[in-house]
Amino acid sequence: MGTDWDHNAWYHRLLLRQVPPGAGRVLDVGCGAGALARELAARAGRVDALDRDPAMVALARTGAPANVTVREADALTVDLPAGGYDAVLSLSTLHHLPPAVALTRMAGWLRPGGVLAAVALPRTDLPVDVPVELAAVAGTGCSGRRSSPGGPSPAGRCSPSSPATTPCRCATRS
Repeated sequence: MGTDWDHNAWYHRLLLRQVPPGAGRVLDVGCGAGALARELAARAGRVDALDRDPAMVALARTGAPANVTVREADALTVDLPAGGYDAVLSLSTLHHLPPAVALTRMAGWLRPGGVLAAVALPRTDLPVDVPVELAAVAGTGCSGRRSSPGGPSPAGRCSPSSPATTPCRCATRS
């Protein structure tokens, strides 16, 4: 059974809603092929997008609007202005990085009152993630929404306040 569902595209709307109205400058960390950065361009005066993969950077630069700057850079070593961004977004990147280090750096790039929003995949090197990975493989019809062991969370998503170590099951589309 085939599907046209795309994990990253599914979460674009969630991340876009986090961008403050009138945002002047937004950062997309781990931009990949640039789809989120292109959508952000309509919501911010300036979008900086970075990825460490040269092939992804080349794709992201293709068709990028004039207010999007794409850089080949590593989030752990890139030199960005402290307090320079109204929002820092990251989609499916944190599992490639040491989360505490990466999140600390990202938070430092925010202006006071800025927004840091990230969607992260489970890390398969952590024992707690094994049940999540197995459920994802076995769960046919998974929409990418999760439910906690006690039942579905509101709106079919795990609560942002749920601990990252809470195993969640994939919920089917309703």
